[in-house]
Amino acid sequence: MKHINGGAIVAIGFAVAISVLLTAFGAYLAVDQRRVADQFRVWKFKPTAAIREQMTRDDMSPEGRFLYLASEPRVEARRDFNQICSAVTVDTSVLGCYLQPGKQIFLYHETDKRLDGTEEVMGAHEMLRAAWDRMTPALHARLLDSLQHVLDTNTDPDLDLAKRMGTVRHNDPADYNAELYATVGAEIPSVGSVLEASYDQYFVKRSVVTKLNKHSIAYLVALRKKVQALAGTMNTLNTTIDGEVSTFNASVTTFESDIDAFNARARRPGGFATQGQFNVARAALVARGNALDATATQINAQVDTFNADLTKLKALDKTAAGLVKSLNVELEQVPDITSV
Repeated sequence: MKHINGGAIVAIGFAVAISVLLTAFGAYLAVDQRRVADQFRVWKFKPTAAIREQMTRDDMSPEGRFLYLASEPRVEARRDFNQICSAVTVDTSVLGCYLQPGKQIFLYHETDKRLDGTEEVMGAHEMLRAAWDRMTPALHARLLDSLQHVLDTNTDPDLDLAKRMGTVRHNDPADYNAELYATVGAEIPSVGSVLEASYDQYFVKRSVVTKLNKHSIAYLVALRKKVQALAGTMNTLNTTIDGEVSTFNASVTTFESDIDAFNARARRPGGFATQGQFNVARAALVARGNALDATATQINAQVDTFNADLTKLKALDKTAAGLVKSLNVELEQVPDITSV
């Protein structure tokens, strides 16, 4: 009877184990190659004080900081920022961009103190873009239903999520899902357990960045509401003035015709049977004239109010123009209202 060498069995078994480990290790390297590359980028990158402050104010977790630094974030002034981000802009925002080929983040340098936090929120947004870029297609698919639910149910007029994302879908449909994930994560307070679990990887407390976003847009929201309220009041007043002027003009035309008739009657012999009839008719015309004068005074006062509001609206327009320049974007235009 032949004897099987026990040592050979062990050797064969060991060789098989080695082969399995090598195969598994090879697969691990294939999957995690990007992580290794990210780690080298983090080691090499020297963040500025501004970048460190952004990560702190956004309350990024160690993983969030890792992805942010791996994206080598840079803050640029208007000219350089526009040149960089208009060249290969995966992200449709004009305040930040994530350049996918180089996996880099660029942020617009916001200097207006009234918009404090804008730069930090955009940093959080772009960090989430980097996170989405590193997820698998399967993970993307698992998050999309929850993202769509947030989009469908969020009605906050200050965030205007549906309109903004509609613009993204129209301008850059290939980038839509990544933008939705980043926008929801950086701006929407309540997103549900599935998305919250995803975002929790990147923030210690995500509520910190959503509150910072609310703070950063507070001045813009207040300005927009002030413009809308004033424009609404002016449009209503303008409609009122138009109606009153039209009625006034018709009354004046009738009044002038009645005066002509009165004068013709007074000149005609026997036009008035008695002095008393003449006096009554004349007094009625005088009263109507006085009433028309009072109406004219009232209308002119309304016109003065309208024109004063127009001056205020123009001042708001000037403020908005300054923010347009500061934000590197176009704000909602002040309604085209002229004096009456």
